[in-house]
Amino acid sequence: MHRLSAPVVAVLAVACCEEASVSSVAQAFTRQQADAGAKSYQTFCAPCHQPDLSGLAAPALVGPVFLRRWGPHTVTQLIDYVRTRMPKDDPGTLPDEEYLDIVAYVLAINGALPRNSSLTTTTEAKLSQLLPALPARPTR
Repeated sequence: MHRLSAPVVAVLAVACCEEASVSSVAQAFTRQQADAGAKSYQTFCAPCHQPDLSGLAAPALVGPVFLRRWGPHTVTQLIDYVRTRMPKDDPGTLPDEEYLDIVAYVLAINGALPRNSSLTTTTEAKLSQLLPALPARPTR
């Protein structure tokens, strides 16, 4: 029987965790989903969140405020939130595929890169894994 040294075990553990993280990120969304989401967003979301996602009558869906709010959450949590609360006047009425496409579009606008696999309702990656890091807040 072969025994592995502590450093070898540590390297294997890190490699395993990195692989799990990469596989979550690899199933982020496709360019086709983001493109379809852009069209659906303009129809169903832009009236409240603005065409450029900057918010006015509803919270911004782009930039630091969005990233700080949603960064610690999983993509699934964002999808569930959107699916159960939007559109504001008729929540839950869009097909699941359309909600997924809209979330893919929001992720893309916030700097996430499309991948080879489609976004699903079980994508467990945290938004912070998909989106570029925020600059540190200035201290006073």
